[in-house]
Amino acid sequence: MEFEHFIITPFNLRNYPKVVYEYDRWLAWTIKRIEMFKQYCFRSMINQSTANYTWLLYVDSETPESVRKELPDLTNYPHMHYVFVDGFPQFIKQYMQDVQRLRTNGVRWVMTSRFDNDDCMHREAIEIFQRYFKPKDEYMVSLVSGYVYDIKTKQLSRYYYPN
Repeated sequence: MEFEHFIITPFNLRNYPKVVYEYDRWLAWTIKRIEMFKQYCFRSMINQSTANYTWLLYVDSETPESVRKELPDLTNYPHMHYVFVDGFPQFIKQYMQDVQRLRTNGVRWVMTSRFDNDDCMHREAIEIFQRYFKPKDEYMVSLVSGYVYDIKTKQLSRYYYPN
């Protein structure tokens, strides 16, 4: 293969210093988010038609062990990895270094995809992205249009963002 594909997910990264009120709110949000992540995002990734990618899930280092235990076990998914970082600022500094460190020597091209912790993809999405890969510097495909499922109202809405 002429390229490697890395999928980057910033999971629950703080973007502020540890202040008790904000920390408590962030922790409550994280606990709720894990359930949504397991229900939608994680299932869509483990059911992809290809496992030919590396998924880096960036989890905040301040996440308590009791909450970390609620994250899905990745033992059966050697191409998926949790990376613990000290908030969003460290993630920004580190994720490309991690990609460079983990990529196979001799592979010229690296494709990265940003995948949020509440997203889900069609089961062939990664395979299709890879099929149409073009070796080109600083090339971006933006998939901002799509569907949004409201779990409270159980309504599916189509979102379209023209260029």
